[in-house]
Amino acid sequence: MWRLVLILQLMLVSRFCFATDTRSSGSCISPVYIEFGQESILNCSFSNQYTLVSWFVDSSQEPIIYRENGQNSGPGHESGTFSIAANGSLIITTASFDLHRARVIVNYSDSTQNVQEDIDIIVYVIPDPQYPKTDVCKENNHCLSMSAGNQYIECYAHGSNPPANLSWHWGEADFKGEIQVTHFSVVREGNLYSSLSQAIVTLPEDAVMGSVFCESSSSVPNIPNKRTMVLMTRDTDEFPYANTSTLYVKYNGEATLPCSDKASNSTVWMRRMITGEKRLLGYLSYGMSSLPTSEMMINHDGSLTLKNVLEFDEGLYQCIHSNSETDNLQAIEISTFIKPLHRFPSIIGCETEANCIRPVGKDGHLTCEISGVRPMIQLEWVYDDKGSLPIRLINFASYERHGPTFRILQSGIFAIQEGVESGDINISCRATGFVGHFLNKSTSLTLRYEKQVSVELAKFFLYMKVFLAIFVVAVAIDIIYLLLLLAVGRPWRRRNYFLNFLEKRRRAKASDARRETPIGEEDVPLRNTDGDIRMRSRDEEPSNACDAV
Repeated sequence: MWRLVLILQLMLVSRFCFATDTRSSGSCISPVYIEFGQESILNCSFSNQYTLVSWFVDSSQEPIIYRENGQNSGPGHESGTFSIAANGSLIITTASFDLHRARVIVNYSDSTQNVQEDIDIIVYVIPDPQYPKTDVCKENNHCLSMSAGNQYIECYAHGSNPPANLSWHWGEADFKGEIQVTHFSVVREGNLYSSLSQAIVTLPEDAVMGSVFCESSSSVPNIPNKRTMVLMTRDTDEFPYANTSTLYVKYNGEATLPCSDKASNSTVWMRRMITGEKRLLGYLSYGMSSLPTSEMMINHDGSLTLKNVLEFDEGLYQCIHSNSETDNLQAIEISTFIKPLHRFPSIIGCETEANCIRPVGKDGHLTCEISGVRPMIQLEWVYDDKGSLPIRLINFASYERHGPTFRILQSGIFAIQEGVESGDINISCRATGFVGHFLNKSTSLTLRYEKQVSVELAKFFLYMKVFLAIFVVAVAIDIIYLLLLLAVGRPWRRRNYFLNFLEKRRRAKASDARRETPIGEEDVPLRNTDGDIRMRSRDEEPSNACDAV
């Protein structure tokens, strides 16, 4: 039995080794690039009428795998490393660096059609990551670098086979500065290679920024060229901004900040913080962009879109844009606004909102306010009429904060100027600032002034009023008395009823006194020359002849 097996093996070897009637048909592709560790195919296209397909790897004298009568055999088939397709192509399950060359022999029933093909195999490794790295960008394939205009940059590609070639160049539409390559080296580590390139890159003197690329390339067509971009920008404090404007944005709204009306290859947005620090927001250059949050977006025209703008987003935004013609710088101040609760300022103490009339004296206080507004605005008192100002006004401004909004107050002490006559003085409380566009800018106030006299003159008038009041009362009493007399009907005479009543009482008292007085001391009644009766003592001498009688 063993003799039969030996004879069959000898016949098979003789068919592989001593078949001299073979030719190359160009049915296989060579060289073949296969990726390390991946399944690969050595493509061939043979007629299905073959009788035997045998594959040899490298310098092996015996086939690693063969196919006969539709069945695969050989050590490669048994190990699962290789397989043969129906068209004769060799399938490599896992590519390794041991594969450098392969040979395939195809036998037909007609030995004149036998084919032999030699195939070169190149196993390659794609670096991870595929793009080269720089000491400036670290883990990313693009970044921004601010410098004085020149910078030393290292570019490297690790873990490739064959070794990567590194080259430097400026962006296609950028001003071309200077690139000086100072070093290039390749280091092998096992079956992998590391490439390193160092260069000094200098921006043109008249350029604000420019994009420089480090590009890796390979001799293997299956490995695409990759590049890393370093967007170099000068310190913008050295350049004046072409334009500075203010953009008012509704609170919690969306804002789009324009950068330039021209096409831009590279755009950089920065923000100037309150502390003076410059903070990079993002950039867009040659299709590569970087933004800190999803609330921001740099559009294709270079404009910056901010979503849900809040108080934190207020401040100065700076834009740098560059193209093949020029570099420009723009600055935009963002300020959020909230419409006030009322369309016009309010004057405290006035019931009416649009117009108010208030009686005033020589001096007093005035207060004007507006609530629920953002940003801070100014309130001022304005004299409506032309001519000299009839009042002096000292203002005191203050505000109260309520969340994102403010309550603005404008208080004042006023005094009417000397020489101003009584009358109406028309003044207005006016709101100034951007939010004034959403207001009736002013609220009118009429000061109804009544001129006051001096203190001395006021006392004189008071005394006169009191005197006149007393005089009027006295006259009224006299009139009432006369009316009463007329009503009683008695004539007017000198000795009236009241005097007679007193005389009667006096006589009654005198009569009582005589009764109590001793004889010789009692009084003697006398009659005066005018006919009046009076009492005289007995010891009293008569004053005239009438008294003696």
